[in-house]
Amino acid sequence: MEKCSLCETRRPRRNCPALGKDICTQCCGSKREVTVDCPLDCAYLIEGRDHEEMAQVGEYPNREVEVSGAFLERNQPLYIFVLGTLHHAAKENPGVNDSDMREAIAALVQRYRGKESGLVVETTIPNRIAAAVVDSFEQKMEEFREKVKSENVDPAVFIDENMFKVMVFLDRFAALKNNGRPKGRYFLSLLRFMFPPMEPKTDAVTA
Repeated sequence: MEKCSLCETRRPRRNCPALGKDICTQCCGSKREVTVDCPLDCAYLIEGRDHEEMAQVGEYPNREVEVSGAFLERNQPLYIFVLGTLHHAAKENPGVNDSDMREAIAALVQRYRGKESGLVVETTIPNRIAAAVVDSFEQKMEEFREKVKSENVDPAVFIDENMFKVMVFLDRFAALKNNGRPKGRYFLSLLRFMFPPMEPKTDAVTA
């Protein structure tokens, strides 16, 4: 009898795109995003999201900072832009998971807290992937700020106070969307859902 390539006990029921091997449903459920780096487009991972349990948050980060619903509504374009930029930064750094993203966002919170106070905060990020995400994010933001200047657009929406509060909110949001798995990417899957990959355009072929 053919056996699951992971437990080597049960009959395999599905092919794991991460391993390229057949595994049983029990191993798929217990080892996904624990010992297996599941691709975000895996059908079994997507189906499992409907039954995902989030880890206990405990105390929300930066509780002393008020981020109201009115603030988020007023700054919705900025919030969406920051989310998209984080998504872009994650795509530029293969292997990133939710833990890396939470570290990156926490570091950005500290940077913008300093900027909002008129200080330059150089945060040291031991996590290599989180540091790369921060660098990608900051580079993209700087490029956009320069574009805004060149196009004579009011840059007021990008003031440091607004950026700081948006980052604080995202820090809380990422903590809330933590499924507790070591290789978990639930937060990243939400970003991917909000900013799906674009299909490449193909030119019409004429005879």
